[in-house]
Amino acid sequence: MSSISFSPSKEKKCACGVPLARLTGWTRENPGRKFRSCKFYDPITETRGCKAFEWVDEPDGTAWQTKVINNLLLDKKLMKGEVSDLKREIDNLSGQRRCLLNEIDSLKVINKALSCDSKQMHMEQRANSLNTYVVVVGICYFFFILGMLLVIKLG
Repeated sequence: MSSISFSPSKEKKCACGVPLARLTGWTRENPGRKFRSCKFYDPITETRGCKAFEWVDEPDGTAWQTKVINNLLLDKKLMKGEVSDLKREIDNLSGQRRCLLNEIDSLKVINKALSCDSKQMHMEQRANSLNTYVVVVGICYFFFILGMLLVIKLG
């Protein structure tokens, strides 16, 4: 992995005729070491451009420093993987949350419908109770009148 910073046109040019790109090496052997290279060269496929390359600095770290830098780079790579995993988990949980919110909305609609049905049933029960009350009062009134007529006839 390298970082690119293009140099002014006064600097050396590669065989392609363009100024060499100033890069930083992040290989295990040369972590953080500066060099210049053809900006068109692809080190993976070794295609395009030319193979112009020169170190800008001298290796200045000890083996211990190189090892520490490499360990830090490995830690960084592992943490990026963990962050990526956590982002996927967050996306998954967000999807689950959306599903649950949709289910809640559906349950609210069902609850409202059941509530309306319950109110209607309660009103029907009250109407039936009132009808029963009227019938009972009517029967009582009928027997009261009948009793009064018997008292008048007999008396």
